[in-house]
Amino acid sequence: MKRWAGGALIASVALGTVACSETSSPLLGTMIQLLANLSQHVILPAYVELDQQAAVLEQELGRFCANPTAETLTSARTAWRSAQSRYKRIEVIAFGPAKELEIANRVDFWPTRPTNIEQALRDHLIFDEVTLQTLGASVLGLPAIEYLLWARAPESATVLESYASGSLASARCALLVGLGNDLASKAHALANAWAVDGGGYADSLARAGRGSVEYGSAQSAINALVNAISMQLEIVKDDKLGKPLGTKSGGDVSPTSVESPYSRTSKEDILENLEGIRRIYNGTVGTAPVGGLEQLLMLYSPEVAAALRQQIEASIAAVTAIPGSLSEALVQHRDAVEAAYRELQSLRTLFVGSAMSLLGTDTVFGGSDGD
Repeated sequence: MKRWAGGALIASVALGTVACSETSSPLLGTMIQLLANLSQHVILPAYVELDQQAAVLEQELGRFCANPTAETLTSARTAWRSAQSRYKRIEVIAFGPAKELEIANRVDFWPTRPTNIEQALRDHLIFDEVTLQTLGASVLGLPAIEYLLWARAPESATVLESYASGSLASARCALLVGLGNDLASKAHALANAWAVDGGGYADSLARAGRGSVEYGSAQSAINALVNAISMQLEIVKDDKLGKPLGTKSGGDVSPTSVESPYSRTSKEDILENLEGIRRIYNGTVGTAPVGGLEQLLMLYSPEVAAALRQQIEASIAAVTAIPGSLSEALVQHRDAVEAAYRELQSLRTLFVGSAMSLLGTDTVFGGSDGD
């Protein structure tokens, strides 16, 4: 899991004549409306979906370990993919409860460390909450569950054998079930922290500048959303696509550096990340528009707002066009991966260079930390 980088370079963008002035009623009204819409209709429902899918995954992992068959393995894998996709879609919201509860790194540390997982299997027979607390993040969360469900090979027979025989079979199931329980608990904690009848963070974001404890102004909440998108775009471009493509290693591709190598769904992870960004920007869930950051940017520059919408769609289309899995495409269809990378470069350049400046956002640039 790539985190908000410590010691990041803080670059304040001068507000100038185009920055948000909260004394301007059209601007303030738009900010208040979009914050309410996004918190209640986009972000909170996404966390509820994650909570629900994590609970389904917990149940399916239990069913699989109670009766390891090809059918129960397929169900467990499907449940993992559903939970993974819901987390990737909301990964952009790297502030608030995700940061305050210090949950993100224990839910989605990647790349996972197979040697650490195998060592944990040799060291423990029981993986209850107490034991899991003693383990490092590289043994926890969705990436570790992925490793255990695919065991370095997509063939069901290979995986089933590891749960049916051998000295570590019992420990493997104990860890798998324990990780499912832990993930479900953390997903529920996140959803509860945002819920109106829980921690109320959705209401706090919606009421920024109007009694919110976390946000003294609507602009500060806008800043949080805008910086979250900027950071996620950097992570997707540099870590999820650029690193496997070899942009930092002299052009040598590294198929094993993709995000979800065992399930071969790294491309889908990127698409879910971009879908999450699209929802925050467009303010759209399905076909129902609720108002997003685009609505605010339109007040400054309709041209930039439209260009950004088009570039988000172009980036999604380019990633979608990558044939097969990302790890395979890096070797067999590198041109398609490079095309997607260029679209993501253009997207982040446009977002940081134009949108953030127009919105008067203090930008936080964080270098990749190379997890």
